[in-house]
Amino acid sequence: MSSIGPLITKILENFQEAINIAVQYNILPSRHAILKCPKCNDRLTYYFSNNVWRCHNRNCGCTRSICYPIEMPKNCFQNFLGSLFLFAADIPIYQAIKLFNIDSQILKRNYASFRKKIYNEYIKIMQTHYLSFHIQIDESAFGKRGVVWIFGACDSQKGGSVYMVPVEHRDEATLVPIIQSWAQNGTIINSDGWASYNNLENYGFPHYVVNHSENFVNPVTKE
Repeated sequence: MSSIGPLITKILENFQEAINIAVQYNILPSRHAILKCPKCNDRLTYYFSNNVWRCHNRNCGCTRSICYPIEMPKNCFQNFLGSLFLFAADIPIYQAIKLFNIDSQILKRNYASFRKKIYNEYIKIMQTHYLSFHIQIDESAFGKRGVVWIFGACDSQKGGSVYMVPVEHRDEATLVPIIQSWAQNGTIINSDGWASYNNLENYGFPHYVVNHSENFVNPVTKE
């Protein structure tokens, strides 16, 4: 908080300072960048004289504000950027509103938007990128009152990806299609002895089981 505090203060106190910080952290493009026009795909460049992005195609005449490609009114940008840095620093809303002049409803709305964008990107990655050739899978219950089951998989190598989704059922019909969407045919899978995994080899996945009552890791694969 000690390091981010002055940064948030600068953002909230001065619009141009907020723009400069956004460019510095690559949240906005460099003012010298050449972008694609959203209307005609011609060159879109920044004009310092009137602080706008303008298309080079005279027949198009497209212009965008100083905040482009973030599409929002300029008077919302400082609160947006301040919220973004607070969210990235994992500062809860109740604490942020005590320290900075940002309305709680604005913070709640922005935090919700950031979470949604992260979630959508996470789902996109799970749908387009397979895990590695050797993964571990498991399922776990979360929550004290309404229990939610989470099914997950992770790459066995250090620093690998982790995929997780909530599931209503933990049967073979539910879990196997998820595994198939995450792992290529032939991927080695380590799991516990849950019955829904018993037929994984029939789906093209070499399967090793860890009996946690006897071993912490599989004695063969060491996973």
